[in-house]
Amino acid sequence: MVHRLSRLNTPLLLSSVAFVAGAQEARLVILPDGGNLIRPVGANIVLTCKGEVPDPELISNLRWLGPDGRDLPNGDSGEADNSRISSEELVSDVGRILFIKGLQEADSGKYTCSAVYTSSQRLEAHVNLTTIVGITWEDAPTEQSAIFGQPYKVRCVVRANPPATIDWQKNGVGFTTNNHYVIENDGVLIREVSLEDDTYFTCRARVQTTGQLEDRRIRVEVFIPPEFIREPVNTSIVEGEGGFMECQASGKPDPVYTWLDRNNQNLNLNRERFIVDEQTGRLTIIDAKRTDEGEIKCLVENRAGKIEKTAFLKVIMKPVVVEYLNASGIMGREVSLTCKASGDPLPEVTFLKEGTLIPYTIGVQNSDDRIIVDTSREGEYAQARLVIRDLMRSDDGLYACIAKNNGGNYTKNGHITVEFPPSFALTPMREAWSWDNHLVNLTCRAESIPNATISWFLNGRNLENDYNILTNAFNGESTITVTPIDLSYYGTYRCLAMNIHGKDEHAIELREARAPGPLLQTKFETITATTITFNFIGPMDNGGLPIEAFAVQYKLAGQVWEEKPLQRVWPVGGHNQYDLHDSISHASTDIPYILENLEPQTIYSFRFAAKNQVGYGEWSREETHTMPKRAAPEEPYIIAKTENKVVSTPYPDRYELLWSAPPNNGEPIDYFEVAYYPVRNTSAGLIEAGQLVRTQVPYPANVRFEMKNLKADTIYRIELRAHNVIGFSAPAEILLRTAKDAAAVELGTTTTALPRETASPSQPQSKTIPYVIIGVIVAILVFIALIIDVSCYFVNKKGLIYIICNRSGRNKGSGRKGSNKNSALMDKDEHNDDQKELIKGDVADINNGLKKSASKSSVAKDSPV
Repeated sequence: MVHRLSRLNTPLLLSSVAFVAGAQEARLVILPDGGNLIRPVGANIVLTCKGEVPDPELISNLRWLGPDGRDLPNGDSGEADNSRISSEELVSDVGRILFIKGLQEADSGKYTCSAVYTSSQRLEAHVNLTTIVGITWEDAPTEQSAIFGQPYKVRCVVRANPPATIDWQKNGVGFTTNNHYVIENDGVLIREVSLEDDTYFTCRARVQTTGQLEDRRIRVEVFIPPEFIREPVNTSIVEGEGGFMECQASGKPDPVYTWLDRNNQNLNLNRERFIVDEQTGRLTIIDAKRTDEGEIKCLVENRAGKIEKTAFLKVIMKPVVVEYLNASGIMGREVSLTCKASGDPLPEVTFLKEGTLIPYTIGVQNSDDRIIVDTSREGEYAQARLVIRDLMRSDDGLYACIAKNNGGNYTKNGHITVEFPPSFALTPMREAWSWDNHLVNLTCRAESIPNATISWFLNGRNLENDYNILTNAFNGESTITVTPIDLSYYGTYRCLAMNIHGKDEHAIELREARAPGPLLQTKFETITATTITFNFIGPMDNGGLPIEAFAVQYKLAGQVWEEKPLQRVWPVGGHNQYDLHDSISHASTDIPYILENLEPQTIYSFRFAAKNQVGYGEWSREETHTMPKRAAPEEPYIIAKTENKVVSTPYPDRYELLWSAPPNNGEPIDYFEVAYYPVRNTSAGLIEAGQLVRTQVPYPANVRFEMKNLKADTIYRIELRAHNVIGFSAPAEILLRTAKDAAAVELGTTTTALPRETASPSQPQSKTIPYVIIGVIVAILVFIALIIDVSCYFVNKKGLIYIICNRSGRNKGSGRKGSNKNSALMDKDEHNDDQKELIKGDVADINNGLKKSASKSSVAKDSPV
């Protein structure tokens, strides 16, 4: 019970003890003094009652009485053990002490101290005890949460006695009831929570009578229910592979995601195959299984609420070919292949022949109406059938069955075997040769399915039991080894093949080989002091075997052939064999037949023969030749790849010259001389345009020389001569074109051998425009004049062209004036003619940047190149 402070105004009535005949000074005194005591609930209090009497020994029955008039427990007798309220007698004085521990509201009231004096006088003293309750926060949490958009009461329940007055503040600013807030006894009601309410509220309590003031700062956090940002959607995942499902939501606090399968089992707990991203809610599925298929629920919740969404997880079964058997058919008839496949969804099934790129389509094939593909569904399987009518041998082979769905492809090979009668179409052997009991193999290959049985016959006689013939058969191929011990084994051998579908035969003619006949012709192509180069035209009769080699026997004049003459044998063509029907093509070969190490000024006798596997043919009649005297070497051969007899180097400043050493004509070559200089093309031919460089290259050490410090985009004439003690050989010559300067190419400029006229870089581009126009007009006028002049030439034999042609004709045969400088190399007028023939259309375009000309004609002497 809460006692109001108004009771404090009640007058304290202390009973006075009536004394008989002048004894009124005896009384009881309660300490602390005052008559009215105010104490807070929970406090401890001690009240002491003392007797003020003349003779303390006369006081008896001193005790305390509670507000209800009953005696309070006496601590002296032990009856107040564990009691909150008890009294004890004073030891040093006459009196009694009242102890009250942990004051309660019910402890308020009037407490009385009573005693008897002189056995007849009753003494009493009173004290009024008032308990008060301080400001107590009974239901005012400092952290509270409200849900966005919903009503919420910020709780603040205060208990106080006397009662407290409550007021409110938001962010330190006071407010009263309004459209948004309603202040009630137990808190503030927020009609509809908004984000602005996510702040601090202050509940302030004050008691005017006691002056007590307390406040409670309450943090209100506004929670937002979850809302989907990305809802889960139906998803397909291939069996055995991985995938994911999205489920993302917003909310405050951050929502928690839970995924449930079709059986409401929490997938978050299966961390081996399911992973949930706590931030985005994504469900990652590893190694999807068929049992995972079904409805998957995404549950999103936080302290403000929860939402959920269901999507379907489809597990795709990869296609598998469960049945596909090989098939056999007979040529000309019909065969079929059947392929059965499983998968979810059911796969599309078709066929692809090995070696092709495009699978067959459903129905009759446009490319071959013999082939038909049809499909059907057989329960849980997709089935396709490939039918081929009028089988041909080309239909034999592998056919892939391809099953395809969203999960991927599955391929399995099947084979169609086309059975057919024997055929010797792939047996090229038509004839064979033997001699002197040499063994010879005769082979025939019979194509057939099933394999054919092969028998051999000679002149109608079965050779199965002939001891001079060995037979070896394997996989449709049969080979007999014949030992022709006499002429009866030469003739026509017949190979007979048979199987269940038919038979075929093949004939091979075995002929007796012999040595080749005499050569038709021997040519002495080139004769030097020490070498002779021959060319041969083979014999008309090769003896039945290809010519393997040509041979020469030679001796000094006066010797006889029986004294073991010297001999040289050359393989035919260096790498080819000579054939009777190809004698002309082998009359000249890339590799010459050269006889070396002959003595100069010596008379030799020669005879020649052809050779095949049997041996040498008949030797030709003897021919005698006298070797020339020792002389300067022959002309060397420059090794270079030419185009229109001009060599191009990829380098602007260097070139490596390579050559092969020529015959030395009896004296060893001691060095080669390399001479080169730049040239330019004029109407009179090529003329020297720079300094001559001459170098000696020692031999036999070198057959190469590197030319350095050349000019870019320039044509050089190069001459190479071999030297021995007798003198120089004839020169070998080439024209060399160097590459354009790399720096000029990078800058996008074009270098010409003879630049005509270039515009100055400092001239404005606009100034060149009138010159271009004038040039175009001049070109048109020249073209018109040229047409008129050509017409005059053909009609009236007049005009500029006519004059030039007549002058050119008069100059023919008159020779050309050679440059004195050119005589340092060779004083022959033929050089200009030869070089003009070499450069052809290329050098003719020197003044136009050395661009290649499409013309194949030579540059004429007086041509205005």
